[in-house]
Amino acid sequence: MTTPADLADAPDLTEAPADLDPLLRKIGREHLPELTAQAAAVAQGLTRARFTVQGVPWDLPASPYRAGCLAALQRRFAALAPADRDILAARIGPGAEILAAAPLDPPVRAAGGPPTDRHGVGR
Repeated sequence: MTTPADLADAPDLTEAPADLDPLLRKIGREHLPELTAQAAAVAQGLTRARFTVQGVPWDLPASPYRAGCLAALQRRFAALAPADRDILAARIGPGAEILAAAPLDPPVRAAGGPPTDRHGVGR
């Protein structure tokens, strides 16, 4: 079994390995649309986020945490060099445009309430 110590002298990765592309495409098709629905629901003060992924309708509790995750991903994507954004967008495929959208700012909170944890419960 490989341990962290075994990799101590390994060169740093400069790009994500190509075998991650199926996961990146899945993120673009499924996860980013969910995060978008979550952010929209929270921004509108709704208690439920409704969206469809691969023809399957979903109805989940609105999550300020997930909305904040999308904003964080969008800020990180915007901070990349333009060439790196292009490379990542091409590897993600459909859905990558969600990362290029302007993040909600300030970070999303439950409508009118205090900061919340990932379950939408006040801290």
